[in-house]
Amino acid sequence: MGSQGAQSAPGTQGTPGGGRPYTRRTSRGEGFLAGERIGPPPEHIIETEVQGDVSLYDAKREQVVVLNATASDVWRLCDGEQTLDEIVSLLASAYQADASTIRPDVEKTVAELVEAGFLPGE
Repeated sequence: MGSQGAQSAPGTQGTPGGGRPYTRRTSRGEGFLAGERIGPPPEHIIETEVQGDVSLYDAKREQVVVLNATASDVWRLCDGEQTLDEIVSLLASAYQADASTIRPDVEKTVAELVEAGFLPGE
């Protein structure tokens, strides 16, 4: 994922994650519990899609991030309707990949979006 934003943020390393299990908590001391729905983003987050990739703008902090295609897919599913397990399952099906293989990357992407303030941490 390439970042054209002012700061490094989610999905800027070429894949949506680095393979760590989602056991860490965010910098705000929050984390997702099993069965907890992820999202929706705060109202001050503005989303724009350019050539299939999502750009996010945090109007409060004037921060911009451009997600690559994979992180964009994760972002689109963080709408408050799905749990982390459901997001992993949907993406595994879409990518024809094993859920256990992609789960660490999805977890890391979600954690980065939370830490960067683009998703709520509770």
